Amino acid sequence: MDTNNNNALSKKYPLPMTEMVKTVRREYPLFYISLFYEGLSNERIWKDFLGFDYSMPDYAVIEHIYYYPKYHLVDFVERWTDLLFKDKQYFYKIKKDSIDKEKIILKSLNKSFSVFCDSYINYMPTLGSLLCCR
Repeated sequence: MDTNNNNALSKKYPLPMTEMVKTVRREYPLFYISLFYEGLSNERIWKDFLGFDYSMPDYAVIEHIYYYPKYHLVDFVERWTDLLFKDKQYFYKIKKDSIDKEKIILKSLNKSFSVFCDSYINYMPTLGSLLCCR
């Protein structure tokens, strides 16, 4: 899938499992999984973080195993790492924004439940991007 275009929904929905990659096993409650999806599929949050149009509405959780779309682990990673290594300012912006979003989540723990949920959702593109670096 072309990450240069808005990919709010994949052309074939749901994405066939042949287009998915088994990644990690994590036993999160369904509530957290819903927050993941809310953030990973939100184009505005991705654009605010990355500076270009993107979203990742295609992922699956089956028996606590996370499957990510190949377009994210291949096409997106190639485009994003190219930007990170070619543009020093962009790299530092992403680093600063990532740390700032983590601090916001920590501060939200002392606030209302909705503030926590919003900060967690806003952090998802950061997590979705950085997991590719593992």
